[in-house]
Amino acid sequence: MNANTPQSTENPMRRRRRGRIARRVGVIAAAVVAAAVIAVAIVPSPIDAVAWAPAPAPAPSDDRSLSNPDTVTDAVAHAEFLAFDAEGQLYSGDETGSIFRTTFDQDDKPIATTTFATTEGRPNGLAFAPDGTLYVADIEKGLLAVDPEGNVTTLVDRDSPAKLLQANEVVVTAEGQVYVTDTTTYPSVSLVEVLEHRPHGRLLHYDPDTGTTEVLMTDLYFANGVTLSPNEDSLLVVETYSYDVLRYWLSGPRAGQQEVFAENLVGFADNITTNADGTYYLGMFTERVPLVDTLHTTPWLKNTMAKIPESVLNGMSAPTAAGVVVQLGADGSVVRTLADPAGDTFGVTTAVERDGWLYLGTAPGGSAGIHRVALAAKE
Repeated sequence: MNANTPQSTENPMRRRRRGRIARRVGVIAAAVVAAAVIAVAIVPSPIDAVAWAPAPAPAPSDDRSLSNPDTVTDAVAHAEFLAFDAEGQLYSGDETGSIFRTTFDQDDKPIATTTFATTEGRPNGLAFAPDGTLYVADIEKGLLAVDPEGNVTTLVDRDSPAKLLQANEVVVTAEGQVYVTDTTTYPSVSLVEVLEHRPHGRLLHYDPDTGTTEVLMTDLYFANGVTLSPNEDSLLVVETYSYDVLRYWLSGPRAGQQEVFAENLVGFADNITTNADGTYYLGMFTERVPLVDTLHTTPWLKNTMAKIPESVLNGMSAPTAAGVVVQLGADGSVVRTLADPAGDTFGVTTAVERDGWLYLGTAPGGSAGIHRVALAAKE
């Protein structure tokens, strides 16, 4: 022993006791871990996952078109969808159950945001009919109609014959016919459903003239956004969990048929909107999750993962702090990808083009407020 090394003055008996305690703690910790592993192994999985091999995700974009956005309003928490009325006023809903109206001055600058109506649910999709009625797809309440005074009427809900469980988005034709997506039979958005990879969504048609509802599409992988083609001969429906967009033909020789319009998207697409030039904007709530894509090829592992507490699983699907919007051409090809790597606006669900601006909405988990970026120089 070095003469300069200090000698321990701890009682030998105390050292032995401390060692025994440490060993006991180690044994107990190992037992707890072993018990947890056994519990996960014997507990039945809540899903029966299927194998799927998604194509490799497209390379991320280095575009910065969405960076440094202007704030339209911060009075709205998370506006999943945005709609303009005939007078150019902006309508949005958020998780508080309110539908908001934002007005602009003659120079297109936001003036004020006020509460237009309250659904007491979760208004997601918004679409104006030619007569001024605002149709609302409310996740909790179903398909609603709101008159110009803000009075709310329920049209189709979970207790209706059509059993509209998760009304997500809505679109209205020039003749006033209404189409709404019924996202899933799951009670809420869940990574467990992503892992399962089985279709639970639908597309419904509501006829306001007769008050009847019919199912047009079934077996959709998380039916989300819906929009009309420019000449209204078809509908485009987003399948969030399979990274694609489907086309449903409304008229012509292929009426009633469906086909893939766009596939292998860069992320989890949410809403889709139609532009005056015949292109479409897709809001990407988040980019693809490499771990999830890898897990899809191994059903037994997905079944095991589904046993993990929901709070932990959902953390895996939180949006990346980067805004992404994809513009699709009339043939479904990617025209360009607009992005904000800095994440000033992220968790983007909706992109609506109007008068040279691209208005951006988000969902809970994303950035708050409504923002916009200039697509062309403003005069």
